[in-house]
Amino acid sequence: MRRPYTLGRCACCGGNRLLKYAKRTHCSRYRCQKAAAALLAAANEDAEDDLAPTFAKSIEFILGQRFCDPEELNDEKRRNILSSSDFKRCYLIDGIFATSASDDGFRGKRWVEIDELVEKISEPDLDTALDRWMTTVAADTKEEMARLRNTAS
Repeated sequence: MRRPYTLGRCACCGGNRLLKYAKRTHCSRYRCQKAAAALLAAANEDAEDDLAPTFAKSIEFILGQRFCDPEELNDEKRRNILSSSDFKRCYLIDGIFATSASDDGFRGKRWVEIDELVEKISEPDLDTALDRWMTTVAADTKEEMARLRNTAS
């Protein structure tokens, strides 16, 4: 069901009119329709820019690990043992992501498959990040086990 048009102040001309365009912020006057179309075109360009392919350029921290993308699994696959085709080792990376080698990139967090990390990150940097992550996980696990044993006693 479509949302009904509303009566209100047009964001373009300022008139108190029936708002029909650009998420019910612009009226139906020609110049307001043109402004609304320009807003939507700009929003679409921004959305396309957000979809530009990016890759991990450097790793600041590894925050986690998973062996599959749960969103790609149906209910039956979630309940059963993973088949080799569903198995994808991924790491949650806090790092720099770029669209090209010459791009300085931006800081972000995302799941990255091990294939991409091996391809794009230098071997010493990847080894250092993985060693640091494994050391942190081992220390955190020992600390958590000690805490649970103390509360159980």
